Amino acid sequence: MCRARELVLPASASVPHGNVYPMDLTLSSNCLLKLCWPQAKGWLAVFLLAASGWGSLAFAAQASNPDESVIPPSGNLEETVENAFDDASDGSIALEKLRAARPDFAFQLDGPSAIAGYLRVVVENGPMLYVATDGSHFFDGDVYQIGPSGFIDVENLRFTAERKRWIANINTDDMIVFSPKGEKRAIINVFTDIDCGYCRKMHREIDQLNAFGIEVRYLAYPRSGVDSEGYQKMVTAWCAPDRKDALTRMKRGEDMPIAVCSDHPVDEHFALGGKVGVTGTPSVVLMDGSMIPGYQPADALAEQLGLMSAE
Repeated sequence: MCRARELVLPASASVPHGNVYPMDLTLSSNCLLKLCWPQAKGWLAVFLLAASGWGSLAFAAQASNPDESVIPPSGNLEETVENAFDDASDGSIALEKLRAARPDFAFQLDGPSAIAGYLRVVVENGPMLYVATDGSHFFDGDVYQIGPSGFIDVENLRFTAERKRWIANINTDDMIVFSPKGEKRAIINVFTDIDCGYCRKMHREIDQLNAFGIEVRYLAYPRSGVDSEGYQKMVTAWCAPDRKDALTRMKRGEDMPIAVCSDHPVDEHFALGGKVGVTGTPSVVLMDGSMIPGYQPADALAEQLGLMSAE
């Protein structure tokens, strides 16, 4: 997968996922936390739950084998969230402190989280933050629930239903669609980037995907953001008289003159990608709301979609 550019939260240093930050007006302790808590990649994300001052440590661990199937947790996730958040505030205190600390960022409350005492707050064109209701601390990164046979990505469970609704509301006229010549047996919605190597590799297999009966619907996701050269390239593809041809040529590495029109959907697609949890490209979203991150060969993708039996 080609990773998207990460938003830099501290004023003077980049932030690895999984850090915890006290909310003061300067955020000057971010660098200290970064030094004291080095990023633990691939196996452990550490976060601090603190009502005030120093709290207790809690750990969220990723499964050692990401492909290993796990049994979903018992109970209803929505019910779990509501029960965990009986004492939740309306978020005004947390938002006030966030905006005072970083007035250059746009913060929006996204509701309660699955962790008691913490709210979900979205940074515009940035990550999801988990912020203490009293505004004292926040952390970013993944949240896992401990299930009977493994670890469950809580946000992925939540996002599935939301992705289904959001994807269903996108007008296909705003996508670049490659349809099979014969029967359409499956649909994949692909957040893509012009310069992403794995996106180009996937696009070279468009004919194979169509041969399996898979319709490929592209959405624009410039990994470097809306102020980048990649964004201009995506706008050029979507503004071209023949979008499919322009996208294909640019994914082959051909240079095309930058052309900008006023009614392109690139900004909308990019914002949607942030909402549905896209962190890199290609990211495949199925019509049921489930997501397949990263490149998959055409035959492997067809197998996941249950289409290989016809071959």
